[in-house]
Amino acid sequence: MIDDPLNRLTVKRGNDLPQSKLDEEKVAKARRDYDRARMLIQRIQSRYSIKGIANHYGVHVRTMEKALSGETWSHLP
Repeated sequence: MIDDPLNRLTVKRGNDLPQSKLDEEKVAKARRDYDRARMLIQRIQSRYSIKGIANHYGVHVRTMEKALSGETWSHLP
């Protein structure tokens, strides 16, 4: 049984598996890259989302939504 604590000591994992396409270094780098990308996405969303732009201009989110969609200020290109 896999949940047996004694079996966990003998089960091959990661680099020990012959079919493994990844190694510890690649997984660690991929995780760092993924975390970095998530942080960048959050930063971009906080600045360039409608909420972020509304905060920058000091207006309500719905006011900015209407202005960007052309519902208001429709005379501007």
